[in-house]
Amino acid sequence: VATALNDLEFSRKRISETCATAMKYGKGNLMVVQVKTDEARYLSRNLMCPTSGIAYEEPEPNLFSFNSPYGACPKCSGLGQVTEVALDKIVPDRTKSVKRGAIIPLGSYKNTWVFKQIEAVLGSFGHDLNTPLEEMEDTVLVALLNGMDEPLKVTSNVGLSDRQVQFEGIIPFILEQAEEGPKTAQKWAASFTHMVTCQECNGSRLKKTAMFFRLDGRNIFELASMSIADLHVFMSGLVERLDEKKALIAKEAVKEITARSSFLLDVGLEYLMLDRSARTLSGGEAQRI
Repeated sequence: VATALNDLEFSRKRISETCATAMKYGKGNLMVVQVKTDEARYLSRNLMCPTSGIAYEEPEPNLFSFNSPYGACPKCSGLGQVTEVALDKIVPDRTKSVKRGAIIPLGSYKNTWVFKQIEAVLGSFGHDLNTPLEEMEDTVLVALLNGMDEPLKVTSNVGLSDRQVQFEGIIPFILEQAEEGPKTAQKWAASFTHMVTCQECNGSRLKKTAMFFRLDGRNIFELASMSIADLHVFMSGLVERLDEKKALIAKEAVKEITARSSFLLDVGLEYLMLDRSARTLSGGEAQRI
């Protein structure tokens, strides 16, 4: 009996040490596999889905704020929109050749380094600067606009040796100038771009993790898209719809929100949408808020 107890104590200690090591290298996550059935079970110190094993960050106020780097969508930096190049503004007439100015940001042909690179790209596909774009394959235009992974041999001016160059593409250059260039370059780049809804956050301006937290089935973006009147109705009956544990957690926050929405209703702003930009408010609306 004593031997069996010692073996059991050793096994517990060994398992405990193994779990601690797994938690350390798994950053608080652990997967245990049943030997007989190969069934996996996920364990975590963080908020985690027991089926998939995906763990989520602990909710903090700045997770739900697009003004905070912690909560903002990483793709659009919390703006809800991203700059996108308008292809029809770059190549409006495909019957022209590059030499005749088919690519508007480049203009007509000049004996410059960028045209040397363009010539090398076209040459790698069996075309030249005089070939109309409509006679080229789509892959050629894609290479001109988005760049190429393979280095190209570019013929330099007289007296200089040829160089191996990786062509970055016209679109990446325009986007770089639009975001980081001097004001004159930004103004130039803006003539070839427009703003579109960010596909990463679908305009919510928040990172995906923030969307996983729900209040009675609705995430913060859905709540922020309501009018003040609709939000007040939703919040007024919320505590009664929750179970005892959730109601205890939500009670004080719901009380604060309904008090504020009630005040906004009293001053006649029930029609305002919560996600409306402050600069679009009239003077009277801003004063009442």
